[in-house]
Amino acid sequence: MSSADNTSLLTEATALITSWRNALSLSPAELRPILIACTLAGANFPKLLIPLVQQALTDIAEGSLSISLTPVVSSSDILPNQVHFIRRLREALYKGSALCGGPYGINALGAVNFALDPDLVTAVNNHGPVRGPKNATTPEEYYRRGRDLFQAIYQHHTEPILRKLETAVKIWCKAFSLTHMEEC
Repeated sequence: MSSADNTSLLTEATALITSWRNALSLSPAELRPILIACTLAGANFPKLLIPLVQQALTDIAEGSLSISLTPVVSSSDILPNQVHFIRRLREALYKGSALCGGPYGINALGAVNFALDPDLVTAVNNHGPVRGPKNATTPEEYYRRGRDLFQAIYQHHTEPILRKLETAVKIWCKAFSLTHMEEC
């Protein structure tokens, strides 16, 4: 690379960093650690998530980072605020893994868990699934909802696509000798 190329790259990187700082300054304070964590996950820097999460939890405990909860929880009880923050962070990292890749997302989620003390891990895990009770359904309901979404996307092409997928699955199962699977 020539020095002109390096200068151009440095200029672009500086502009990107500046725009990122401007965007962060416009976002709500409680989302900034989450945005930074998602960026670090996308860059596969999970080790940098540990001090970020620990600092955010410290800021929540000291009251310098407020987390909006519904219903409002007493500010003297910091555990629900920390649980809420970690649940939101986990959800953001999980959803972001579709963009940055599963392995990067897994690394990030592992780093977040490493940053937590055992009592907070227990509190977060006892709180239940992130999706909430209104979305917890039976496997049949998941199948129906998935089928409805597939139908909405592919419309009149749905049945031919499903037939092709069924044929492909049978070929795949036969090729890999997966005769023990019911679906095959």
